[in-house]
Amino acid sequence: MAVRFVASPATIGTGRVVNVSLTGAFMETDVPLRLLSLVYLEPFGPMTDDGLMSRLVASVVRQTPSGVGLEWCDSTASAKAYTRLNAAPYIREDVSRLRQF
Repeated sequence: MAVRFVASPATIGTGRVVNVSLTGAFMETDVPLRLLSLVYLEPFGPMTDDGLMSRLVASVVRQTPSGVGLEWCDSTASAKAYTRLNAAPYIREDVSRLRQF
């Protein structure tokens, strides 16, 4: 799922959240983020009426050349994030990239 994010201190960017679990996710992004920085995520596109995921807070726990590993900061939000992000439709481009691994 495509997201925009704000990270401390004063970093703004976009990314794609993949490999979502109850405890965190991996976010593909070209924006460099420091370990242990807080990241506030918002999905692109329309929100659901129930407000299932308006904003998520995560901490950067891993860095790779293609993105960052995130750990959700709120356990209640993590369950909602898992539900919402896993319900997002996959784009054909994403599926073809997964086949490369």
